[in-house]
Amino acid sequence: MNNGLNEEEKRTWDNRYSYCKHIELREDLVFVYPNEFRGEADIVANKLQDGMDYLKYVCDLNSTHEFRRRTVIGYRHPNDEGGKECCPGWLPNWINIPWNYLYKKPEQNEPLDACSHELVHPYYNRSLLHNSNEEWGDCFCEFLRGPIKNVMGLDGKAWWREKIKDKKSDKQNWGNVAGQFLLKAKEKYGAAKETDGDFADRFIEDRGAIKDFVKFLFDSFSELPMCLAFYPTTKVKLKFGDI
Repeated sequence: MNNGLNEEEKRTWDNRYSYCKHIELREDLVFVYPNEFRGEADIVANKLQDGMDYLKYVCDLNSTHEFRRRTVIGYRHPNDEGGKECCPGWLPNWINIPWNYLYKKPEQNEPLDACSHELVHPYYNRSLLHNSNEEWGDCFCEFLRGPIKNVMGLDGKAWWREKIKDKKSDKQNWGNVAGQFLLKAKEKYGAAKETDGDFADRFIEDRGAIKDFVKFLFDSFSELPMCLAFYPTTKVKLKFGDI
């Protein structure tokens, strides 16, 4: 892939992000943004690429090669969304950032925080897990969101500790299952008498162990449902359904 846009990338920019007039290109992403953007676009694009480099390593996948185009990340104007604000979201192979995120306070770290979840989707989608566990994608994203935040300079450790709390309090969200992923990893990599939080803080820094755990998930559940190992006590319909 050359340094310019291929036809699919250009079409995505034109059709989805018509109010974005500026662009930053990286190996695996196209970041487009409007005049109203007040951040440092080159730094944001570098951090987003850092997140994708990390995902290529721990997932042992290259979504850019799989989709034959980079992920286009852009601010979607309400006029392109039928007059309403969109939600952060991914589909092959773009990521929507809501227009109103342009006006969020700098300490809310947008668009990096939203992308710490959305960037994981293309890698999950191209993994074999997607075939038998499609509805668990958001849970997987919430799990890897911790180290992605860390890589991009956000507080991934606090995020993982929050997911453990979601599990222990039986909170009805994807974070419940992300917390279960962490506790499953602790069974494999935890030290004797290590607290769950201390394990999470240590594990998040160990790229090799996280890569090994992701491989365990891919190898174990590519043809089996994850509910054989993870049992969310869901009392409400979540995206992944009642298990």
